[in-house]
Amino acid sequence: MGTLPLMLPLRSSCMVWLLVFFSLATSFKAFAKWDDPSVVYTYYRFAEIQEKCGPVLSSASELKPDDNGSSRIKKELSFVNGDWEQEPGGAPLMPFDDKEMHRSPAGRGSFLKLASFWLVDVDPVRRARNMVSVSGIIKIGITERQPFSYRPGWAPKFRKDPGFSSMTILFEGVYIESDENGGERLICLLGTSMMPTTTTNQLNASHELVAADVYGDKHEDGHQPPLVQDDQIMLVLRYSKTFSLMSGNISGEMKSLHERSDFKYFDRVHLSSHLDHHSKYQFGAEELVPKACSPYPYQDSLVDEEVFLFKDDNICNTLRRLVSNGMFDIVHSWISVGSNDDANRFGPFVLSGMSKDNSGGSNNFRLYVQNLHCDPGIDENNIETARVFALFRLIHSWEVGYTSASRTGLSGLTLSAEGMWRSSEGQLCMIGCLGIVGTTSERCNSRICLYFPLTFTITQRTAVFGTITSLNDKDSRTRLWFEKVKRPDLIIEGGYKWNPELKWSYKYSKIMQAKALQTRSKPFVLAKLFLQYPYPYDGSISSLSFLADGLSLFTSAVPCAFPKAHGQRSSVTLRVLSSGPLFGRYSLQRSASYQVVEQSSDFSAEMIETSGHLSITGEHFNNISLSFEGIYDSTVGKMYLVACRDVRNIQKNFKEEVNLERGMDCQFEVKVEYPPKDTRWLKNPDIRISVCSKRSKDDPLYFEPVNLKSDPIYYNQQHADVIFRKNFEEILKLLMLTMASVCTRSQLHYISNAVDPIAYISRAMIYIPAVDYISPLISTGEIFFKWKVFESNGSKYDFRRYERFRVLGYIIKVLSLYTLLLTFSLGKKVSESHTREIAQGQKQQRRLPNEKRIILITSAVLVIGFLVTQVTRGMIAVETMSLPDEFVHERSRILEWLKEIDGYLLLVPDLFLLPQVVANTLWRNKGTPLRKFYYMGLTSLRVVLHVYDYIRDPVPDYSFGVYLHYPYSNLDLYSKLGNIVVAVIVIILALIVYKQQKSNHRELNREVRLEEEHKAQGSCHQA
Repeated sequence: MGTLPLMLPLRSSCMVWLLVFFSLATSFKAFAKWDDPSVVYTYYRFAEIQEKCGPVLSSASELKPDDNGSSRIKKELSFVNGDWEQEPGGAPLMPFDDKEMHRSPAGRGSFLKLASFWLVDVDPVRRARNMVSVSGIIKIGITERQPFSYRPGWAPKFRKDPGFSSMTILFEGVYIESDENGGERLICLLGTSMMPTTTTNQLNASHELVAADVYGDKHEDGHQPPLVQDDQIMLVLRYSKTFSLMSGNISGEMKSLHERSDFKYFDRVHLSSHLDHHSKYQFGAEELVPKACSPYPYQDSLVDEEVFLFKDDNICNTLRRLVSNGMFDIVHSWISVGSNDDANRFGPFVLSGMSKDNSGGSNNFRLYVQNLHCDPGIDENNIETARVFALFRLIHSWEVGYTSASRTGLSGLTLSAEGMWRSSEGQLCMIGCLGIVGTTSERCNSRICLYFPLTFTITQRTAVFGTITSLNDKDSRTRLWFEKVKRPDLIIEGGYKWNPELKWSYKYSKIMQAKALQTRSKPFVLAKLFLQYPYPYDGSISSLSFLADGLSLFTSAVPCAFPKAHGQRSSVTLRVLSSGPLFGRYSLQRSASYQVVEQSSDFSAEMIETSGHLSITGEHFNNISLSFEGIYDSTVGKMYLVACRDVRNIQKNFKEEVNLERGMDCQFEVKVEYPPKDTRWLKNPDIRISVCSKRSKDDPLYFEPVNLKSDPIYYNQQHADVIFRKNFEEILKLLMLTMASVCTRSQLHYISNAVDPIAYISRAMIYIPAVDYISPLISTGEIFFKWKVFESNGSKYDFRRYERFRVLGYIIKVLSLYTLLLTFSLGKKVSESHTREIAQGQKQQRRLPNEKRIILITSAVLVIGFLVTQVTRGMIAVETMSLPDEFVHERSRILEWLKEIDGYLLLVPDLFLLPQVVANTLWRNKGTPLRKFYYMGLTSLRVVLHVYDYIRDPVPDYSFGVYLHYPYSNLDLYSKLGNIVVAVIVIILALIVYKQQKSNHRELNREVRLEEEHKAQGSCHQA
């Protein structure tokens, strides 16, 4: 590639601009060719490379012939996401904008300096005895979370955005091998890139700003600075010939060949990485490993003796599954060993720069394990062994997982470790070397032990855990405890599929405390007699597995004390790990992989031992995470649990000694109440959870009790219960219609033989119940009450395809017609009596019954009642949740009012006695025109209707996995309140009618006696 001329013979300004344009066009054309995958790499700077790389080339040794050398070299010498640092000198490699990084949880210092190098071509033509020409590309930059894992296009480029800067440099040079420094491979390269600058040079700015548009990704946001082309960049990379604990490092230096006074100059940049899986690891630290692991196994005081450890021979597969490329949490040890007074160190790791500010505790760091190599073998005692190498990297908690997984730099935050495993002991013991090791072992001062527990307890929920300690007994650095905690049921599912040699189990230790909690709770005895709760139907392993699934919970919940506080919704995950003798889950597909579990002789299907994990996340409860165990009482559907919370990372903040178990606060009691299976067709099943701390309020580990009510949960028999409810309600409507017809028939029979004036029966009272009877005849409306269902975006239940419901619908129509005819017959007889009474009243000139006044007064009362209900509903809606006015369309308001009126009209038949109360008051009739069986029977029907509607919950629609939340609870609250109020009003009206008729009957009897006495006296006078 030709370079831009720095000096041009200036004959005229026109000639200068033509030359500049031609030179730029030629250069851009060359760069454009490099973007073509079929490009042929050309080497124009060989003479310049020999001059600049002379000191490096002087150590070159003869290259051995290798038929596959080009492909092998390109793989082994490329690396991604290595680290780089720049020497201080006031000439940075690139600008970086950290103005927006204050929004990051980690602050302004939370950025990474990463560099990736790809060797893209090894020229077999330009191969000498001791060197070969190569081409490469490097992407180097500063980023918050975006790694440089993918090779960029073959073009020099610079990009700058808030929180991100990157530069792409194209190189050509030579590859050599040297016998110095124990044998190493070297690459010396000269590169070309687009450099950011703020210098205003008239000649350069005039044409190099054009290059900024092409190679700088210049945007309208103004983040991109002016760019200049720079081909005076030199890069030297050094690789170890062998990959072992003491070698395998990749180091590099990139510098500018300009003078310090030149505006293109930048201070030296140092790069660091290590060889990866493309290079074969050579185990050879047998002399160093005993330094950390002799005598083997190392006696670690942090290992619980009651926990069984994995001691099988297939350790390499287990390491690849559970350790390789795994992220580990770092927690404080519950045993005070050493101190960490040095703010520049965290255990064996050396913190610097931005790390120093974030070194407040282990919460700020995690441990990542990468580049794992495992070599199985057999020792002289015929015991399965393995030699293991791994790189342990300390990363900040704000780093993204996939970014950390691809980092390869070596520094004070990395430990290269090699060690041994022996199946008879169950311990992987390794010696760790800090940063870039070199040829001596002076940096190998750490001991790393890894364990794979097979026993889970309430305080032990890790699949892998380990410790990092110092080999120097006088070293006061705090030991590090790291662990990988996974959801245990996922470990079981994945473990038996991929690692059938792992046989996990659970050990209960808090059952006595849980039984004491059960004794104090005194469960409701009647529930055992009439209700059925989830239980293992036959006590087998498969039934226990189904029970564990049924007791697990993944839903949202609200505080029981504040059901209307929708903003305090929390996410609840209750995962049952073990039930009785079963740990995890059982499936027929992998039944052969499961360890056969013998049922204990005292196993009871009523009191089942259980364990698991409970997490509650939300603003109100500040993320509660508890491991629990206890008993599940299947006779009352309640779990009585003892729970533990991990406080190891905050333990150092306690000034006084607190009662802990292996760093866990186990002073928690948890109760979980499950709904009965018998009532799920009527009441939406929800789960109640209560968590309380047994500590005193002045204890630093105390927190307020938690009482939650979950959203309605989905269960397998949901659809069957909906069908059962529909059957029940249709039969209930038939019974209510039958009762209504019997009551009406009874009143007809009563007035046929009555001596009391039946003209004083209000005809409005008779015809109001007919509203219910007409509804199923003239439309598809439902009689007495509607199907109660939550409205949702999913599909509703379609009962038309069931023959039984069509038959029941026809029967209801026929019976409604019959009851309606009885009602009309009753009204007709009352009207005839009313006509006769009017004729007699005109002759006798006495008060006549006027139905119009009754209707007007009744209508006025109903309108006033409607307005009162709307005001009450508005007050309730304000207390719960309401949409802002700007979101409510005018048409929507009208439709909402129409729905309200329709709903209120459904309540009118409940007030059928209101006209009779008004009539008895105005007409002052005498006698008992209404039979008690008639109005008391119809009143009983209305009360039963509202009692049932109060008890039943709306049927949730779980279509398409849409679960119901409690924002509808304001409507449900209004419905329940309305049922109570209306039922009370109906009863009061019946009592008023009863009192009026009783009073009228006494008055009629008194008048009859007076009349008889008057007649008797008249007879005496005549005598």
